[in-house]
Amino acid sequence: MRAKLTGGNQLVLPDEVALALDGCEFVDVEVKECRLLLSPLQQADSNDVYEKIEQLRITEQDIADAIAWTWRGTF
Repeated sequence: MRAKLTGGNQLVLPDEVALALDGCEFVDVEVKECRLLLSPLQQADSNDVYEKIEQLRITEQDIADAIAWTWRGTF
């Protein structure tokens, strides 16, 4: 099966490949031994985000500090 790489670095997949991805909007791309490996990515819901924040032990103060750091020096 062939796919086309456009001048804008976009990869056009054949319909059969797109159908096999089952409506997945994003894929993870890995280059291995000069081959592209595409893996469908599932979108995380808010519970996944909260679980990750908990797993990383990020506190509300960490978030407030990050926001303050981002705005530092912009005025």
